[in-house]
Amino acid sequence: MTQRLGDLFQEIKDRIAKVRGLTNAEDVEPDDRIKIHNRAFLLFSLDCLLDEYRTKNASLYSALRGRDALHHLLLKKYGWTLYEIRSLTLADSLFAIQDELVFDKLPQAVQGYLKENHWDKFSSTFDDLTDQEWDPMLGNGHFDLTQR
Repeated sequence: MTQRLGDLFQEIKDRIAKVRGLTNAEDVEPDDRIKIHNRAFLLFSLDCLLDEYRTKNASLYSALRGRDALHHLLLKKYGWTLYEIRSLTLADSLFAIQDELVFDKLPQAVQGYLKENHWDKFSSTFDDLTDQEWDPMLGNGHFDLTQR
């Protein structure tokens, strides 16, 4: 199954807005819209990074679906125990792979999508990052990098 980048991004934005209680467009302040976009760009980048990681590291016996891809990445990168990795919050996991979540390491099509959507223009952020904002199953399909 392939997924368009734009569809994935919209699903991520919708989920963040729902988790944050910001689904009524009329009541959402402009700064909150910026925060939603900023968070969506981060989680979108994570999903795209993990999709590429799955392509390179999954096997017939372990597809690295959902959060398993992030856990496998942390296991290979640091050699921590699975108990330690599974106890990390999403915020801690992202902090640990911060050097992987950089623009230049994302696939070219993803970089193009981010540029088209002015990813670097949204500077306001939420003060916290909740585990509920990320649905690790959203980005499980392979992305169609030709369709944005």
